[in-house]
Amino acid sequence: MQVRLKTLPQGSYVIEREAIYKAMRAGCRYDLNYSPQFGRLVSDRQRTKYIRSTVLVDCPSS
Repeated sequence: MQVRLKTLPQGSYVIEREAIYKAMRAGCRYDLNYSPQFGRLVSDRQRTKYIRSTVLVDCPSS
């Protein structure tokens, strides 16, 4: 099953609902590694990007 990520700036990112997704926390910043060539065209400027991996950049303290 796939999940759409809400990102700032807004983009069209999709990730599989597995270990990587479950480890991510809302409000944190991540560096996303994706495969845009396999994405489907959403508009003239935006393409769905499928996330392959993430790296935590920073996260505000709770």
